[in-house]
Amino acid sequence: MDSMDKQFKLAEEKLVVFVVSTTGNGDYPDNASKFMRWVRRKTHPTDMLPGLNYAILGLGDTNYSKYQQVPRQLDAALEHCGAKKFMKRGEADDAVGLAQFVEPWKEELWGALASFLHQEPLQPLQQQPSGHREQVHQQELHEEEENKGTALKHLTAVVTGAKYLTGIQAEKQVLHLELSFPQRVPYKPGDSISIKPENDLAEVDAFLALFNSTGTEHVSSEHNAAVVTPCSLREALTKYLDIMEPARTHLLAYLSEHCTDAQESQRLKHLSSSAGRLEYETAVQKRTPVRETLLAYPSARPPLLRLIEQLSPLRSRLYSISSSPLVDSSKLSIAFSVVDFPVRLAAGKTVRRKGVCTNWLQRLCKHLTDRSNAETCTTVVSLSVSIEGSDFTLPQDLTRPMILVGPGTGIAPFLSFLQHIRCLRSSGNQVGRITVFFGCRRADGLESDYIYADELRNLVQDGTIHELFTAFSQDAEDEAGAGMWRGVRLNVAYVQDYILEKGESICESIDAESGSLFVCGDGKSMAHDVHDALLSVLTKHAKRTREEALSYLSALQEAGRYKREIWS
Repeated sequence: MDSMDKQFKLAEEKLVVFVVSTTGNGDYPDNASKFMRWVRRKTHPTDMLPGLNYAILGLGDTNYSKYQQVPRQLDAALEHCGAKKFMKRGEADDAVGLAQFVEPWKEELWGALASFLHQEPLQPLQQQPSGHREQVHQQELHEEEENKGTALKHLTAVVTGAKYLTGIQAEKQVLHLELSFPQRVPYKPGDSISIKPENDLAEVDAFLALFNSTGTEHVSSEHNAAVVTPCSLREALTKYLDIMEPARTHLLAYLSEHCTDAQESQRLKHLSSSAGRLEYETAVQKRTPVRETLLAYPSARPPLLRLIEQLSPLRSRLYSISSSPLVDSSKLSIAFSVVDFPVRLAAGKTVRRKGVCTNWLQRLCKHLTDRSNAETCTTVVSLSVSIEGSDFTLPQDLTRPMILVGPGTGIAPFLSFLQHIRCLRSSGNQVGRITVFFGCRRADGLESDYIYADELRNLVQDGTIHELFTAFSQDAEDEAGAGMWRGVRLNVAYVQDYILEKGESICESIDAESGSLFVCGDGKSMAHDVHDALLSVLTKHAKRTREEALSYLSALQEAGRYKREIWS
């Protein structure tokens, strides 16, 4: 959208359809920030866009408090400038599944366009291969990356250390990696690192086997824009194309056109249609990858080099940095859960779904986590990475209190904060009171997932953390009412329980002392529960109504004093 003026002039257009998302905590998308700042200028006259008719499809996630903020702002700004909507704004929620909202909106769009243009109902254009679809803007996206600052893009990092932070029987394995760079990397606390993964070679082989292919076919960007360098098909499926994501509806529709079995063709058409949306969403929830879809429909075998045109690019994954550049700006560390979970299929069979990037990193670093040969192994693991900025940053005034809520791997960016503050304190800087709330399932033993336990205790001992409250949900369930164990309250299950218990001091830190509050971690339930606990605290101890408490937390977010970094 920032490149809009290179393509056309908004004031000269009669009809425009906008598809726009909200990122982070109500932030503009990277390629729309300049446009949004321009279109929202209050100095624009109310008749600036009198001839423009528009529709908006907003993309968002209800796990975030500022759901659909950017699409709504765009809608209001266009209306202020005199533009007219020709259909109701659509709002798609990624927490439920975008397709559930997008497909009906698209169908409505064709009718609305037909009415506006006084024509027969329009039909959607045939889905174009992803290679052609993405090539159009490839140069513009490259220019945007260059403009963002190439110093933090396309870096090479060497993995110098790896260790598990969890017990060997923990429900989720958390892996800590230490990365080293040949030069200083100017990152800041709260930033993330973007890592480009590769698909499992066994999955690539299985995919090729479905087509009796050796993988030696020549592939280039003409087949798919994600293939940035001409290579073999095997390399393209390994490095550039996503073969593990659930088959999208456009791919199912494409496969339906290449079935030799009429029933299979009809079934795929149904799943890719609005009538089959609920069944499709069920398949998506089971994370059925493309290969399994092809296995389920053995007559669907399009030409392989045409099929890869339909595949999505293998995207980089973001991980919060858990170290401070003040310790060593040529090194950083990350921590992540190795994604591996069971899914029960309709036939009663259970299969395991594995995260592409986390399992790839685990395989790459196996020699470092294997204590028997870690010291003698000379294998060097290099990664292609980028540093991504964030607004999840330390407040400017560090003399004010800070409250950090980070259960599980949500503690990772706070380790970056705390290491940074420890360095500042050692240099004589004044820092306010810091309270940390951490939660997991087990405190100790083979099932322990109390990550960075020693580091957190050391930060308490050296005075960086004023108070550390730890909640262990499974221990609390097993030992309810048992009192204390190693200084841990066993009947407090979750971080929100501690927030309710410590509500008075939280109100004093945030309300009376103008402190800041940070929440990081799982958005499925934790973020909502913590937000609700804060509302309860404000109504009880600050004597606000629930509506006043909601407005107060919104005001804190606007002021940058209540920040949330959450994921689904």
